[in-house]
Amino acid sequence: MALANAAPIPAIDVPAMTSAADIIVVGRAAGVAFRNALSETFSVSVDRALKGAAQNPPTAVSVRLDVSRPEFQSVIQRQYGIFFLRRTVVGEYTAVDPSHAVLVASPDKAAKPTGPTDLLGSVTRELAQVFVTPPAILTSPPTGIQSRVVGEPTVQLQQIYLAAAEAIRSIPYWASAGEIRRIAESGQVVARLWSLDCLFFMGDAAEIEALKLNYLIAVKSILLHPQPDLVPTAWNLANSMEGHLKSPDAVPTLAELLTSTEVAVRRASASVLSDIATKATIAPLAKALNDPDRNVRYYAVLGLATATESPEAPAMEQFEHKEAEFLGHWRNWAKSNAP
Repeated sequence: MALANAAPIPAIDVPAMTSAADIIVVGRAAGVAFRNALSETFSVSVDRALKGAAQNPPTAVSVRLDVSRPEFQSVIQRQYGIFFLRRTVVGEYTAVDPSHAVLVASPDKAAKPTGPTDLLGSVTRELAQVFVTPPAILTSPPTGIQSRVVGEPTVQLQQIYLAAAEAIRSIPYWASAGEIRRIAESGQVVARLWSLDCLFFMGDAAEIEALKLNYLIAVKSILLHPQPDLVPTAWNLANSMEGHLKSPDAVPTLAELLTSTEVAVRRASASVLSDIATKATIAPLAKALNDPDRNVRYYAVLGLATATESPEAPAMEQFEHKEAEFLGHWRNWAKSNAP
């Protein structure tokens, strides 16, 4: 099938899609049965239904997509995932959100939850199962998810994980907490990292902040020395951490992560420390003034200026032009003042 056009794709809103759908099914897209300038029609072989026909799911549904809309995103041949569908005519459906006609799901079905779960929780469970599914299943050419990315399996895998994470991030914590905890406590390294990635986007309520810190401490050793196959995931997690961790209790852990072998982890740690900017951040930020990475050094200068309420808090452009001057000032200050 044709790939998406160049129009910007709106952000995913899983709760809105869930509410608007007449049926939600998990399955695999078959070939296009009809296509013209306005629409294309394909069928979905249904493995299970989450809404609308959960007790008696159909074996297949016919889906017509409006391809004339600029935000339209086509479905790949044999793509596996969750389809949020609205009835149009008898026996035919269309995607609730043409920008996200299908969300990733694992062909390896999760075990049923031990307790009751609501619809959003069931959708989250399908998305979260991706993180605990063996990579070989996810990227298998005949039976996997079928990624839009053409490349090495490791590259495809990261795109699949990221797609699942972006969908989970749009689901409120009250609906996704159980599944985030499930994958975080699965014992699988990738799942633990991605559960924290999702959690960073769930807000900054006290309960969530405490959980972020607990999970960050749990994966600290992984982030200090990420194995080569985990570097892309560590990079994604580091990017997600910036601006999404506010607890002063995180300072000791962030200080340790400033010694990570992965520069993205050091950058994110320095950035969060510069945001927290309490007295406790002064010592680790002073050490970060000597980091080999310029961005880490910049966040160190910025954080020290903020923590000491100094006017010497440069924008990045200023820092780039006068880096030696700023570093010299704060290194000299740290010799006499840093704890």
